[in-house]
Amino acid sequence: MPWTPEHEATDIRRIVGNILAFIETNQVDALHWASPSRTLPPLALYPTAEVRMLTDFPHMGIVRRRVTTEEADDGLHIRYELTFETEIAATHTKQMRTAALLQLQKDSDCYGYANESMLLNIPQATLFAGVAGTGHGRKTITGHDPLESAISDTQALFNTQMTLVLEFTESPYN
Repeated sequence: MPWTPEHEATDIRRIVGNILAFIETNQVDALHWASPSRTLPPLALYPTAEVRMLTDFPHMGIVRRRVTTEEADDGLHIRYELTFETEIAATHTKQMRTAALLQLQKDSDCYGYANESMLLNIPQATLFAGVAGTGHGRKTITGHDPLESAISDTQALFNTQMTLVLEFTESPYN
């Protein structure tokens, strides 16, 4: 007997693809906005936590996805949490270690501001493009403070996380 669900589950992969495509298209301008005096290289973008195993810096990936769905009279109340992780690195000499760390901190802030701005400004139509049945929703973004820095004699790495929360209702009448 074929499966015929009453409610259509939203495919988070489509939303993730929409977000990453928007960032890919807008990140150079957003990085220039966040850092007008210093040109920062664009991020390599990844849809999954595989980003944690890579050494091509700078990069960003989605390292955590969480969904909560509640059935109600007006449809499904859906809450997605996507945690983005950005890593940037710098190679330095022992003598330039402090300067490299200070610059990484400044660059990390710029990437954070640019990413937050892009996530806040992604149009609803772009965010939910190709996702059937999505009603209006809201976005909440938390964090972009550096989580950790891994430091060796010749390399420093900053890792930051930012969580995007999407809340919307999917009507059963679509």
